Amino acid sequence: MIEQKFRQPKRNRAVWAIHAACTLVAILTIASLIFVLNRSVVEADRFGLSAERRLVANELRHQMEAAVQFQAQVSFWNATYAELAAGRLSDTFVAPELAGWLWEDYGFSWLIVSDADGHVSTAVKDGLVVPAEAADAPLHDVEDLLDEARRRYDNALRNNNGTYTLDIPQPDRQSVTPIVPGIHAVDMRQIEGQMSIAVVQAVIPETLQLPAERRKPVFMVSVRPLTARSLREIEAKLGVTGLAFVPLSQRPADGVHVSAGRCADVSCLVVAWTPKSPGGFVRAEILPSVIVIAIAATLLMAFVALRFSSVFSALQQSEARNRHMAKHDRLTGLLNRSGFDEVLAAALLDVKKTSIRADLCRSRRVQGRQR
Repeated sequence: MIEQKFRQPKRNRAVWAIHAACTLVAILTIASLIFVLNRSVVEADRFGLSAERRLVANELRHQMEAAVQFQAQVSFWNATYAELAAGRLSDTFVAPELAGWLWEDYGFSWLIVSDADGHVSTAVKDGLVVPAEAADAPLHDVEDLLDEARRRYDNALRNNNGTYTLDIPQPDRQSVTPIVPGIHAVDMRQIEGQMSIAVVQAVIPETLQLPAERRKPVFMVSVRPLTARSLREIEAKLGVTGLAFVPLSQRPADGVHVSAGRCADVSCLVVAWTPKSPGGFVRAEILPSVIVIAIAATLLMAFVALRFSSVFSALQQSEARNRHMAKHDRLTGLLNRSGFDEVLAAALLDVKKTSIRADLCRSRRVQGRQR
C-alpha cells in the first residue's frame, strides 16, 4: 500500500531533463559524425584535385623537357655544327641523320634552321625538306623564343683571344639523359592551329669552342605537336579522363584546368580534364560505419536515459517514503510524536493566522463607524 501510495503517476521535471540531455547528446553525436564525414569528403576532393593539378602540370613540364633533350641531340652535336658551316643542312644530311628518328620516334613536325633575324636557310617538315618560305608561319609564332635563345647565347659567349667559348656548365658525360647545354628557349603554344612544344637553341659544337668567323649563331627551331594520341597516352599515364586543350573562356563548367605555356590571355588554350571525386569513395566507405555508430550512440543514450530516470524515480520514492516514515509509526501508520508535533504546530499556525485576520477585519469595521 505504501509503495502504491508513493509511486508517481508521471515523471517530474528532473526525469524529463535527463531524457532531454541524453537526446541532445545523441543529436550532437550524430551531427558531429555527419560533419566529420562531410569534411572528409570535401578534403578528399580538394586533395585529389590538387594532386591531379600537380600531376598534369608536372607531365606538361616533362613533355617540354623531353622535347628539349630530343632537340639537343641534333643542335648540340659536332656533326650538325660542321654541316652548318655551309650555312644550311644538306638533303644528304637530313635524310640519314634526322628523318629516320626525329619524326618517327620523337614526333617533331618542323625543324627549321634560321639566323637571329629570322632568315630561314633550311626547313624540314615531317621529314621532308620544304622551301624556306613554308616555314614563315611557324617561325612567326616563335619570334619571342628566338629572341630569348639569342639572349641566352650572347650571355653565355666569352671572347677567348680571338676564339669564343660558351661559358656553360660542362655536361655530365656519364648521365643517362641526353645532354642539354641550357641555352634554349621552350614553350607550349599554338603553332599553325595546333598545340605544340616549340624549342629554339643555337647550334653549337660539343667542345663549346667557336671560331671567330662563326660568332653569329645559327638557331635550330623544332616543333613537336601534342596530338590526340599523345593526350590519350598522358591520360593513361596519369589516370585522368577528358584531357584536352580548350580556350580558357570555354573550359567545361565541371572540369579543371592548368595553364599550358606562358600565355595568360582568356583566349589562350589551357589543359582541361574531368576531375575524379575521391570524396565519393570516402563517403561510400565511411557512411556504413557512421550509420552504425549513430545507431549505437542513439541506443546507448536511450538506455542511459531510461536507467537514470528509473534510478532517479526510485530515489524520489525512497526519499518520500523516508519522510513519511519519519512522521508515522511503522506498525500502525499513525502519526508519531514528531509527526503529531508538526501537525499541531501547523494547526496552531493556522489558528493564529485566522485570529490575526479576524482582528484586522474588526479593526477596519470600527474605523469605518468612527468616520
